[in-house]
Amino acid sequence: EAAVYPDLEAPATVVSLNNAQLGAEINARIVEIAPRVGDTVAQGEVVARLDCTDYELALRRAEAVLQGAEARRNLARAQLGRAQSLVTRQNISRELLNQREADVRTLQAEYEVQRVAVSTARRDTEKCALHAPFNGVVLERLGQVGETASLGKPLLRVLDLDHIEVSAQVDVDLAERLQRAQAL
Repeated sequence: EAAVYPDLEAPATVVSLNNAQLGAEINARIVEIAPRVGDTVAQGEVVARLDCTDYELALRRAEAVLQGAEARRNLARAQLGRAQSLVTRQNISRELLNQREADVRTLQAEYEVQRVAVSTARRDTEKCALHAPFNGVVLERLGQVGETASLGKPLLRVLDLDHIEVSAQVDVDLAERLQRAQAL
């Protein structure tokens, strides 16, 4: 009538599901690597900074080109509006109206291309700061301040502290007993 629940032991290891090498997403000089080996980092924390001067200048250039494209598009829209009112009074040809409509479509497309260029340049400036992808501990610093980080070059190796699993080796005959166990 007495139930005996024996304790069994088996060698086991704890393995993190994420052991990431954080790399540069742009080519730039490393200006800061904040954590040291053994430091813990929080998800989203800035762990490294790259020199962003060239990327910030590219963003400003793209924004200026976008402003020019917007001005040309707005002028073309105004010219189209005037052409539409003149064609109803038969003061201009239908061909000129078609040309104005084509100009608006062309300049709208140019504006969209420049808008995407600004978004791309803005995204590149965001890549100047490397963020921890998860809560973890720094295992290794692979980059140094002053070095040039190239696209994909690992700068830090971080081990995830939140997503871990235990792996143990047990005999096959114990597998069924483990499935019925109340606690592992």
